[in-house]
Amino acid sequence: METGGRIATTWIDGLEPVPSGPGRSGPWVPQSLTDVLFDCPEAEGETYFLLDAAAVPYLSDLLQSTTDCFQSLFQDEAAEELGDAAPWLARVQPDGALMRYAFTEGEAASWHLWSKPAGVFLRGHGGLGAIRSVLRRLTRVRTEDGAWFFLRLADPATLARYLDGPAAHGTCRAQVFADGIVRRVICRSRATAQVFAWDGPPPARTPVILLNEERLDFRLMIYERQAVEIEARLRRSFPNALDGRSPSEVCETVAAALVRLAGYGFDRPGDMEVLAGWDVLLGAPFESLDPSGEIARICTSDASGRERLSAIIERMDKLEAAGKGPTK
Repeated sequence: METGGRIATTWIDGLEPVPSGPGRSGPWVPQSLTDVLFDCPEAEGETYFLLDAAAVPYLSDLLQSTTDCFQSLFQDEAAEELGDAAPWLARVQPDGALMRYAFTEGEAASWHLWSKPAGVFLRGHGGLGAIRSVLRRLTRVRTEDGAWFFLRLADPATLARYLDGPAAHGTCRAQVFADGIVRRVICRSRATAQVFAWDGPPPARTPVILLNEERLDFRLMIYERQAVEIEARLRRSFPNALDGRSPSEVCETVAAALVRLAGYGFDRPGDMEVLAGWDVLLGAPFESLDPSGEIARICTSDASGRERLSAIIERMDKLEAAGKGPTK
């Protein structure tokens, strides 16, 4: 279906945080972001900060002390039960205290948000209620097979992936800008901000169906994040073995291993980390270390993940004892 427009993307680099410390006064927003966030309110609308409670400790306390216009995207029982992990939407001003925290870096306060994936900024019309209504429609979406999928819209990487990922689907992602309510989305990761705006007539509101390829792309993003964490742990545990290997190369190996292991049906993060680590330390794919192909057969068997992991470890031990294992 044609949407009559496209998402235009621009990048802003070289952003720097506000130094922390007593007596510091504004402005809080980096100059190169000021116009993007606050210029032309008649055309672009007011500015809102969508925050992720899972990334910001005591977020509701922060909002109560910094702004008088905020609301959770969840409501009723979900708001009470999931408040500590909910996305919250707040209207912001350039000189407001919330913007100071958004662009402050430091370890002294949990509300110094510069280094955290704390949230994304939006520009739009209709007030907080209208912006919230648009976002609520996209928080929980249907997939092609009829299942429900939760999008962490307040996470900058997730929303940027949704709007500009390898599998981004125009009709679906256009719904962020449906009816012209949201005009601009700004996703910042440290020194770089990615700015999205709808170029053309506002798309009409339609049902949001997440394609299988989009769902897979989000799964790949999760593996990429896990790979960064696994790489750091491997480097701490095996510094000599990884000396001379770049973090990006190791992360790429780990991410590829996680995808392959998921295809085998492994789903326990700890099990997948052990096996992905073997790809890095012993050679990828680790199944090829067994000349008889027994490990490959175990990987594709109908046994549970835990049973297969135990069988793989046992087989690796036998190969090593016979002088055919990875140490040889």
